Amino acid sequence: MDSSKPHLPSSSSSSTVSCTEIVLLLLEKGADVNSTDRWGRTPLSDARSVGHLEICKILEAHGGIDSVAVDSQTPSYWIHYTEVPLKGAILIGEGAYGEVYKVKWRGTEVAAKTIRSSIASNEKVRKAFLKELALWQKLRHPNIVQFLGVLKDSDRLIFLTEYLKNGSLYDILRKKGKLDPLTAVSYALDIARGMNYLHHHKPHAIIHRDLTPRNVLQDEAGRLKVTDFGLSKIAQEKDVYGYKMTGGTGSYRYMAPEVYRRESYGKSVDVFSFALIVHEMFQGGPSNSEEPPEHVADQRAYEDSRPPLSSYLYPEPVRMKHVRLGGIRMQALQGKYDKKDNDDGFYIRRCVELAKKAIGCTSPNPMVGCVIVKDGEIVGEGFHPKAGQPHAEVFALRNAGELAENATAYVSLEPCNHYGRTPPCSEALIKAKVKKVVVGMVDPNPIVASRGVAKLRDAGIDVTVGVEEEMCKKLNEAWIHQIQTGNPFITLRYSLTIDGGLSDNLGEESTEAGGYYSRLLQEHDAVIISSKSLEKHPLPETKEPKSNQPLHIVIAKDPNPVIQIPKYTREGLASKVIIFTDHETVVGSEEGTETVVLDPMKLTTILEILKDRGLCSVLLDLRGGFNDFDEILKGLEGNLLQKLVVEVLPVWSENKEDSHTTALETIKISQRAGLKNFEPKKEGKSILLEGYF
Repeated sequence: MDSSKPHLPSSSSSSTVSCTEIVLLLLEKGADVNSTDRWGRTPLSDARSVGHLEICKILEAHGGIDSVAVDSQTPSYWIHYTEVPLKGAILIGEGAYGEVYKVKWRGTEVAAKTIRSSIASNEKVRKAFLKELALWQKLRHPNIVQFLGVLKDSDRLIFLTEYLKNGSLYDILRKKGKLDPLTAVSYALDIARGMNYLHHHKPHAIIHRDLTPRNVLQDEAGRLKVTDFGLSKIAQEKDVYGYKMTGGTGSYRYMAPEVYRRESYGKSVDVFSFALIVHEMFQGGPSNSEEPPEHVADQRAYEDSRPPLSSYLYPEPVRMKHVRLGGIRMQALQGKYDKKDNDDGFYIRRCVELAKKAIGCTSPNPMVGCVIVKDGEIVGEGFHPKAGQPHAEVFALRNAGELAENATAYVSLEPCNHYGRTPPCSEALIKAKVKKVVVGMVDPNPIVASRGVAKLRDAGIDVTVGVEEEMCKKLNEAWIHQIQTGNPFITLRYSLTIDGGLSDNLGEESTEAGGYYSRLLQEHDAVIISSKSLEKHPLPETKEPKSNQPLHIVIAKDPNPVIQIPKYTREGLASKVIIFTDHETVVGSEEGTETVVLDPMKLTTILEILKDRGLCSVLLDLRGGFNDFDEILKGLEGNLLQKLVVEVLPVWSENKEDSHTTALETIKISQRAGLKNFEPKKEGKSILLEGYF
């Protein structure tokens, strides 16, 4: 292949027309028609997989071929070390086998796990580890951490997995202590499902042997995932040469007696560790926590000591209920319970988890996830990344390949049945010959509702609708509201002090990545703020990775004719600022800021303007005081607001005279609105209250 030529991308665009023009232009400029990706796929094979017949004809006319044979000696999971720059990597953890770093691979944050040189230097261990990778790359389950690849040509053993920034179960237990019964059982289920998948893997079962709270991570959807399930094999190899399996990580506390005695063992060693973890979640801490972990393991192995598993701290009725449920979880791990992997709700929840990867990127489209399952195994996954890109079903089917035939497709939203910027997903599912489709919720648009379902059923495909429907509706609540009413979904947010005073401040770390305020900005297309708040604070920006910044709408009722907008911290933000004012205003800022004069400043008028701009969701942030929002807050009486978020800060009001007035005004807002589903939760040192109007 001529490396001097530009490569024709071996991936598909969202629109046949625009893609055709791009392909023709690239070919005209000398692009390589048979460029390949790491799996040997060419532009023609990709175009065929998504049914772009027009592009297929063009590529064939220019000598395009379907695929290129790849070097069988080079596994697909090998990643060249130059793709993952380790300079500047952030250390996020350290365990028995090595360090874990947060790095960037192809623009995505991933975890890079390094194997200690004391372990990896042994050639026998290294070969066994590389052989094990061939197995890891085939493992796919919502409750195990996804293996991505291993760095090729590196002088160290380094492999990549998905990065889960929520931390481990150990972190959760250290922060919260004893979990409430429902949460504990839900977490136990997650671990049991992951371990059940590993224990029943074909042709050989995978035994973890080092299952601890530190080796159970939490994703952004709150689901637990088992990690480091293959690394104990390395430690086992080193045992022969006199090395300790673990050290300083607390693994001894969860170790089965036969493992500690270095005897032969089976799946039951993981069941032993699982029981201790479940007990810890209910109790609030590990048993025998006052004793050194190695001493605990030694007593269990040689003195037949057992943990006090009867010391649950819940009332008797709850204890009995959850002891029974715990038995079911244990049976599930041992394979004696019906496989939860076949539960429709389980896979729709996975669809929702996938869809959330695109929070803040899909508007004005909904977030959608899709999972392809065959014979109880996930063979394909996908989600809709942003407007104009292929839909979730297309990515999942492409991921599954030929395995999609006679499989079951799970999708959080009814597959579309119309031509827009992308072809109908219903046709893609029919073409892939899936035998069943499970839909979380039908399309809320009455014009197209159930047409995708009808198309699939007409093609002889079995369709189930309404699985985990409320969860799917919650996922796209803003988009559904906009589709059904034509108006943007409005969230009202403000901060209060302990004594009820309105505060201009936000809680610690709330504006950082993962903080609630950063997530709110990520979830909304626009944010309405007071010009007064800009005197103390910069323009609010989400810190969530890969998210679009919201449109900034500044409400200015100050008699001062000059409004100074702070310097933009990101290039191009000037075009994302609109000032609504009731008088002619001079803006002291970069060019590109738009000014709209409104008199009076009514929420209905603002909503009409935002609706014309195609916005689905707007955050109304009451920083800077109530005065600028007097007219806007009257929208409460007109049912124009949908959601309320209140942060209660752990501080007292600085202005004692105004605190009672502000509290009274806040109470009036809440009483007048008649809030529903009001839910408190802890956010750092603050209390966050959320409800719906």
